[in-house]
Amino acid sequence: MTKLRLFIGCEIPKELRQALLDFKHRHEKRLEKIPGIKWTDPNTWHITLLFLGNVEEAQLRWLKGVLSDIANTFSPITLNPDFVGYAPPSHRVRMIWYYFKEHPEWTALSLSLYHSLTRRLRVEKPRMPIIPHITLARFNWMDVRKLPTLDAVKFRSPVKVSEIILWSSRLYPSGPQYTPLFRVPLASKLP
Repeated sequence: MTKLRLFIGCEIPKELRQALLDFKHRHEKRLEKIPGIKWTDPNTWHITLLFLGNVEEAQLRWLKGVLSDIANTFSPITLNPDFVGYAPPSHRVRMIWYYFKEHPEWTALSLSLYHSLTRRLRVEKPRMPIIPHITLARFNWMDVRKLPTLDAVKFRSPVKVSEIILWSSRLYPSGPQYTPLFRVPLASKLP
């Protein structure tokens, strides 16, 4: 059986992608001495909702049904930008994230997907709190106090999430490549 490396997430608007690209260009030289730093490909920037891991290709039809059922119970979600910083949030870090403010509906959607999908799949439980973010760079584990301060990203507009996407992730030495398999609208008409 063929297995696919999958995750659920959403795309980001082109204006945010451009602002993050500007941030990257301003910081590449300044951060090049961080051991193992590798910037993620701007074409792959997204907001991850839930990482599924390796899933049998035969599960895709079932997976699409579950995602559709859950998405129909959620209205579009507006994520508000917070800041750019090191991650995960602790004194030992290994990434640069563009953080959004925590959102109760984002958390509820992630947990709803997790609980529904674990009936048939082995999915790692999301770490709490669930913080919407975009991964901009990865590097070797470091003490955050030894890292330089990061400038702000010049993008403060809310991001409206009106659909979720199931992506396939293929890992290559040059970095991961993501392929959208299907899109499901957040379509609840509930108050």
